Amino acid sequence: MLDSLTSREKVQAIYLVYLASFVLAPLSFVGVFFAYKLRRECHGTWLESHCNWQIQTFWISFGAFVAGVILTFLFIGVAVMVVASLWFLYRVIKGWIKLSENQVVEPRAFGLV
Repeated sequence: MLDSLTSREKVQAIYLVYLASFVLAPLSFVGVFFAYKLRRECHGTWLESHCNWQIQTFWISFGAFVAGVILTFLFIGVAVMVVASLWFLYRVIKGWIKLSENQVVEPRAFGLV
């Protein structure tokens, strides 16, 4: 079934999986797995930037979330996890918008620009 999708549709599906991970968190691991796999298929195209964006979004968010869990003992962990979740959501939305406009997404400055 996935073979019948275009590379662009697969990138879009990963953004959708990332959004769904707000309801079922382990889905983000599925999303990053497919982003790594799709990056090889998209090598040298504008879609490769989206795969890199998705991979970077996952790992930075995951690291921030783990730090938040550790920091719960200092009573600031929940705030760190909320900020990490909002940043993750921002990156998913920004990437999806760029994809819908057929634009490259530049994974610099942690996506804050």
